[in-house]
Order: sequence, then C-alpha cells, then structure tokens
Amino acid sequence: MMMMMMLMMMMMMMMMMMMMMMTMMMMMMMVVMMMMMMMMMMMVMMMMMMMMMMMMMMMMMMMMMMMMMMTTMMMMMMMMMMMMMMMMMMMMMMMMMMMMMMMMMMMMMMMMMMMIQGTRFQKVSRLLVVISLYSVGNVGLVADFENQVRTWSGVMRTF
Repeated sequence: MMMMMMLMMMMMMMMMMMMMMMTMMMMMMMVVMMMMMMMMMMMVMMMMMMMMMMMMMMMMMMMMMMMMMMTTMMMMMMMMMMMMMMMMMMMMMMMMMMMMMMMMMMMMMMMMMMMIQGTRFQKVSRLLVVISLYSVGNVGLVADFENQVRTWSGVMRTF
C-alpha cells in the first residue's frame, strides 16, 4: 500500500513537472516570436528609409535637370511627374504599413489560439477566425453600424 502511494505521488510529481515544462516552452516560444516580429519591423523600417532617401535623391536630380533646361512647359511637366511619384510612394508605404499591422494581428491571434487549449479550443479558434476575417473586411466601413452590431452579436453567440 505504501509503495503504491509513493508511486502515485511520483507520477503526480512527474505530471506537474511536465506541465510546467510545457508552459515554460510556450513562454519561450512567445518571446522568440516577438523578437522575430521586432526584427521584421526593423527591416521594413530600414527599407522605407532607403526608399525615402532614394526619392530625395531623385528629386534633387530632377531639380538639377530643370535648372538646366529652363523652359516653363518642361518645368510644369517635371513638377507633375514628381508629384505623381511622391503620391505613389506614399500610397505604397501606407499599404505596407497596413499589411504589417494585419500580419501582427494575425500572429497575435495565433498566439492566443496556442495559449488557449483544451475543450474550448475549437470554439475559440472559430471565434478568432471570424473576428479576424471581419476586421480585415471592415477596415473602412465604420458607417454601417447596425451590420457591425449584428455581426458582433453573432460572434458572441458562438461561445
């Protein structure tokens, strides 16, 4: 009987240890992921900076060119071109930022899913998917409030 008790205790201890290890591993993974994300963000920022620099250089070059050929028509044309280019670049940057944000959100959701395991896992995952899809779909549609409310109530009902 005593032996049995001891064995049981040992088993319990082992189980506890395993659980602890798992949680620790999860935390470590989270940290690593965060680091990776940070790195990615840094890279993107660097790229943007480079782009900006390039744009500035281009502008300078254009200016020089203009100074050389001082016909007004050409000046106008060049100005227009430059404006267009700047606009395009800005748009691109905005798009990039948006994409990055979306990616971050998705990653976070994934993390959440990993953290929340067990029986409620499927429900939670479904909920997260719904929310993510909804957020992607309704980036600019803050106007149709009724629709949003309805969707949210539907989402909450899945719990």
